[in-house]
Amino acid sequence: MVIDFFSSMKTVLLVDDHVLFRQSLRSLLGQHQPQWEFIEAGSLHTALRYLQQRSRHSAVPSAPVDLVLLDLTLKDSRGMFTLERLLQAHPQLAVLVLTGEENPELFQSAVAAGAVVALSKSADVSELLSAVGRVLSEPLLDRSVAGFGGAPSASQDDSFSGRQADVLRLLLQGKSNKLICRELALSESTVKTHLQAVFRKLDVNSRTQAVVAAARLGWSAAH
Repeated sequence: MVIDFFSSMKTVLLVDDHVLFRQSLRSLLGQHQPQWEFIEAGSLHTALRYLQQRSRHSAVPSAPVDLVLLDLTLKDSRGMFTLERLLQAHPQLAVLVLTGEENPELFQSAVAAGAVVALSKSADVSELLSAVGRVLSEPLLDRSVAGFGGAPSASQDDSFSGRQADVLRLLLQGKSNKLICRELALSESTVKTHLQAVFRKLDVNSRTQAVVAAARLGWSAAH
C-alpha cells in the first residue's frame, strides 16, 4: 500500500558494498517511487564524503538526505561501528539498517544505537516498504541531547499480561513458536494467541518488527 508521504520527493542513500544488491534495491524502490532521487555508496568512506558535501552546500542545517538504507558490513567498516560512525558525523539522519543476519539481538542493538528500524535482507517487499514508511514518518530524537540510545528507557511492562511478557521475552531471544511452547508448557494455539496480542499492542505485523518495536520500548532478551 502506498502511503501519502511517499508522493513527495525524497533523497535516498543506499549504502551497501554488494553492487548487485544495491542496484536491485534501487530498482525495487524506484518502481514504487520513480520521483525519488537515489544515491549509491559502496563504502562508509564514500557515504560520509557524499553526506559531508551535501551538508556543505545546504543553506539550512538539516539531514543531508531523507533516508539512509545501511548495511552494517562494508569493506571499510563492520558491525555497529558502521552505524555509530555515520550517526556521530550526521546525528540527524533517518537510518534503516538492512542486514543479512537473522539476529534479534543485532536488531535491538541497531535501534538502541540510533537506527529508526532494523530489518533483515530476507524481508519481503511489503515489509520493506512498510519499514521505509515508518522511517520517513518517525520523528527523530535530538541525539545531541538523548545520546545514541535511540530506544526510550521506560518499558511498558504494564501493557502486557504475565504470559504475553514471557512470550515476548522468548521471542526476543530468537526462539521459535515450538520452543516457546516447550519452555512455557503451552499449546501452539495458545502461544499464537499471545503472539497476536503482543503484535497488536506493539502495532506490528511480524516477528522482526516486534523485536525492533520492543527494543525501542526498552525491552531486551533478558528483560
